[in-house]
Amino acid sequence: MPIQNGDTVLIQRGGTSYKVNAIDYADKALDTDLILVNRGGSSYKMAYSAVDNANDTDLVMVNRGGSSYKATMEQFRDVLGQPITFTVQLGGPGFNGTDAGTCTSSRKYSYGSTISASVTAKTTDIYSFAGDGTTLFINGDWIVTAGHAGNVGVSYTFGCNAIIVGANGLGLSGVGNKTLEGQKPNEYISYSPYYQQLNGGGGAGAPGGATGANGGGGGGGYCQTRPRGENTGSTWNEITVSSISTNPGSNTTQYWRMVYGGVTRTMSYNSTGKLKELLSW
Repeated sequence: MPIQNGDTVLIQRGGTSYKVNAIDYADKALDTDLILVNRGGSSYKMAYSAVDNANDTDLVMVNRGGSSYKATMEQFRDVLGQPITFTVQLGGPGFNGTDAGTCTSSRKYSYGSTISASVTAKTTDIYSFAGDGTTLFINGDWIVTAGHAGNVGVSYTFGCNAIIVGANGLGLSGVGNKTLEGQKPNEYISYSPYYQQLNGGGGAGAPGGATGANGGGGGGGYCQTRPRGENTGSTWNEITVSSISTNPGSNTTQYWRMVYGGVTRTMSYNSTGKLKELLSW
């Protein structure tokens, strides 16, 4: 029997027992709260921090309108993961090159793109910024990604290096484009003693990015969201992405930001945690 709003569960905190609304309990739960669970006919107390690792078939006592019934742990976890909406802001990096030969030093720039989007997921979902490109992941799946600039290329002629600029990062990629491409390192290619070429490598680390260009800089990459890439409207796998805005070719410094409750926090490429952490911001 699925848990509904108004259903209560009995929890123990600091030696005192309380009845809490099961639907919004996740918003106020402490990892040290104790919940009465039945497994295989035996009852025991489980810490809230262990709920994610409990068996789906474990039973939790729920009260509705004065009558008690048993709900499965799977049903209990479903309501613990309440929707949470936050904003993610990502900035794809730009790149630059300098003259490495005997000619007058020169420098060229190419710029990454930025994307901002509203994301709705569950408080029990796990966010991370690890992986390819400048990307928000939820539960290991990429959800929003920013377009990188194409790599800078170099042409080498008669002892002088001339910097060839890569393409700027692009705006929002088309519907149905879900290919993530990693940034490729530059590769030196010798053609003769008189002419060498540095392949810009391309690779935007974002959907739609070109992956190489002979004779110069790589193509810039697009920004993209997973629902758009999967062509599922604004929602994919129970995760909604809306209010999308992009600014192509406008950024040089890579960044990852999350905004919730009026608070903006700058994350790092390996930041990770449960979205319920945002409730305490």
